[in-house]
Amino acid sequence: MAYATIFDRWHAAKRSERPPSAAAPATLARYARVGRGVGTVLLVVGWVGVAAAALTAVLVSAGLAGLPVPLTSLGDDAAVTYGVSLGGLIVGIGPDMHGFRFLFHDAPSPTVGLALFALAQTVTAWLTVEAIGGARDLCASIGAWAANPDGATPFRSGAQAALSRIGRSLVAIPIVGAVTAMAMLPLVAAGESVAVSSDPAAPLMHLMAGALALLLSRVFGYGASLQGEVDGLL
Repeated sequence: MAYATIFDRWHAAKRSERPPSAAAPATLARYARVGRGVGTVLLVVGWVGVAAAALTAVLVSAGLAGLPVPLTSLGDDAAVTYGVSLGGLIVGIGPDMHGFRFLFHDAPSPTVGLALFALAQTVTAWLTVEAIGGARDLCASIGAWAANPDGATPFRSGAQAALSRIGRSLVAIPIVGAVTAMAMLPLVAAGESVAVSSDPAAPLMHLMAGALALLLSRVFGYGASLQGEVDGLL
């Protein structure tokens, strides 16, 4: 017991010798660099997804206009890909859209519903890229502060803008999905063969995460204004 007490006191003394204010920003700077790197990779992947969805939307629209297009589909009702076949590879879109699933039984024939779905997939893919870009910007803002804190706080306008960008994108994604699902109702009534299903957990998680990011953006904005007032008094 006495040995344990001496050992604990020695560790407490060693911890008190290290200035936590200097160690914490350095650790945050490392994490921020990793976050920026991961964000850059995800942005590249995200833009590839946007391009694939946009290509599918253009091809379906061209097919509706009567132009010959190389549309194809792969899979069954459990897993379907709509797009264009490039050798053994299909470049296009899947049936799932952030908690909503759309199955077009007339595919690969171009239909209004499939064109609308491809357009919505393009929009949600772009919104996902926006959220990833906001996360990378947040890492960049915190990393810039951590590299040279100089007595300031991480509450900066750049972090506020990044959080707001993340929040708006995450909130908009399930809204686009819900609007697309409702837009299919008159098409089904008109005779188009499409099945729509949803898992409410995913849209709700997007809405909760988006609302939290928007709330944090307000907090960071308030902190940035206080920091500006303090800097003005010094």
